[in-house]
Amino acid sequence: MTTKSEHGADELTKVILIAMQAVLKPIGFTKKGATFRRETEEATQIVSLQRSSSSTKDVPVVTVNLGTTLHATRRYLKATRPVTSVGDCDWQQRIGAYTENRDDKWWTVGNHSEASSAGEEVAALLRSSALPELDRMSTESAGQDMPLTMACTLAPLAGACASI
Repeated sequence: MTTKSEHGADELTKVILIAMQAVLKPIGFTKKGATFRRETEEATQIVSLQRSSSSTKDVPVVTVNLGTTLHATRRYLKATRPVTSVGDCDWQQRIGAYTENRDDKWWTVGNHSEASSAGEEVAALLRSSALPELDRMSTESAGQDMPLTMACTLAPLAGACASI
């Protein structure tokens, strides 16, 4: 049961970010605020903790967003703006897609224990499913599995829209 925290929402959010960092930093992600970023040979990858507008100063409500943008797509589009958020990415997914029910998963965190549990759950989802999928979607060969808008962007590169 969530109760008013003796810690503020920022402190509780930090507990989750620390758990995320323990998974992401060793594999090359850097952190700025609540966003982790990694450059691979073929893509820029983003993992970000999002706080809901329904969060309060004491109780954060959070989820995790993932995204990737292929360098080939950016070259083709002559994109120059840096990729700094999931909103800049061509492929995006919420971590809830990797839960058993595949629901849009949000954690309401009212105390340190709940923050620790949420952090552990996020870290486990990142390790087991979310990061492998992010890596798979961060290759040029993944164009066939991406949403039609991205597949068509890659069409000259991969022939993804040949039948359209």
